[in-house]
Amino acid sequence: MPLPVIRRPHPRSRFGCFVCRARHKKCDERHPLCSACDRNQLVCSWPAAASKISSGAELPPLPKALRGQGPASDLLRYYIDCTAPRLAGKVDPENPFVTYNLPIAWSNDLLLHVILATSASHLAYISRILRDYVKKLNKVLATPPDDTSGKLNLLSTILALCFFEVRGPRVVQRHWELTSVQVVSCNRQGALFHHLRASRVIIAELQTKQIQLDQALFGFCLEQYCYLAIVSNITHGANSCNGERNTEFLEIPLRHLNFGSKIYGCMFGCSHQLFEVIPRIACLAKCHSFSNHRANESRTKDFEILERRIENWQPTLGLQQSWLNSPQRIEELQIAGNAYQQACLIFLHTSFHGPHPPDTHLFARVDVCTEKFLNYFGQLSTESPAWTTMMWPMIIVGSCLRTARQRRIFTDIVNKSTFQMRIVDSTLRFIQWVWEAYDYDQSTYGPYSIERIIRTKKFNICVA
Repeated sequence: MPLPVIRRPHPRSRFGCFVCRARHKKCDERHPLCSACDRNQLVCSWPAAASKISSGAELPPLPKALRGQGPASDLLRYYIDCTAPRLAGKVDPENPFVTYNLPIAWSNDLLLHVILATSASHLAYISRILRDYVKKLNKVLATPPDDTSGKLNLLSTILALCFFEVRGPRVVQRHWELTSVQVVSCNRQGALFHHLRASRVIIAELQTKQIQLDQALFGFCLEQYCYLAIVSNITHGANSCNGERNTEFLEIPLRHLNFGSKIYGCMFGCSHQLFEVIPRIACLAKCHSFSNHRANESRTKDFEILERRIENWQPTLGLQQSWLNSPQRIEELQIAGNAYQQACLIFLHTSFHGPHPPDTHLFARVDVCTEKFLNYFGQLSTESPAWTTMMWPMIIVGSCLRTARQRRIFTDIVNKSTFQMRIVDSTLRFIQWVWEAYDYDQSTYGPYSIERIIRTKKFNICVA
């Protein structure tokens, strides 16, 4: 009788690509594209080469709830090396999506599963694998805490959900309207605003308890909230001035958020003053329906003030003071700021023009800005962290590209980016809908056309 074949266990490779690890396949570690990914036409993704945060030999011991679950460690490492760097617009010298959120996650099951689901979804997008961590979110949602620390942790979790990029599964609605949001995948139901509304309620309550707060973590949460609220202004519609889309409740300018901290500018880069004008421009569009002479005079004055403020923008100095050892990253963020400057001017000109069909005067002013934007956009490194925050200017400027040459340049730049997030593909597809509509009807132009496409396609895009 033949003896049974005994398979010898072989040590698992610690240097294989993330896709093979998730698929539980042996990786031949061939760079830059391993044989398995090449054969299966998958996007091969590797750990970051050298990172202050990811260079440690091992992750801390997993929480008890995840011990014995093989994929958890891989997903956490993937989050640190690949996903988290694509959530912040500035990751040096410190990425708060790792240094702030992970310590909380080790003692907070809800945030931990949000992080795992985000990592799994990102991996699913680039490797066609989908994990089941989304389902586990339903089991860990619990009654909101009463203590200040617990509420701050819950705020961190809600904001983490805003970057959650899963296509289908929905999280059960609980307290503070905690529904699923897929910002990175362009959630079609606009669930982002449920989270912003929930976050704003918690922020307002925590602002009354400043003495008891972890100020560093609260500052990080404020910057995330302000960024998400501001970039949700992509149209000139009736809802442009909704409370969750502005930051008027802040008692300090954006450039003072986290000033002096290692995470300063993690979402705003060096463009704080440009972000501040976006909600004001959206409100300027809402005032267009006023027809009396005094209102029009006031609106014209507001336009001139905003135009001067945008044109006179200079990079935030606080960033340069703390980043003297990283001139390349400063240059990248300045390029992104220049691109934002042109997008803000386009947003302003189309807002002031109103919902009327575009004319030659508007085309002339906007075309100058689009050419400058494409120039700056093309200078941005394909691997720059600044890509994280480029979706808003992409969709604003993209909605105004009229010629085949402009569209081809824009599309080529986007396709060359290594920023592997579903939001890039979804944003480009949405812009292509705008182009198709413009080619059929030239009144479909600019941010007003974005609103029209949202209605006709029933696609409530989020561009964070």
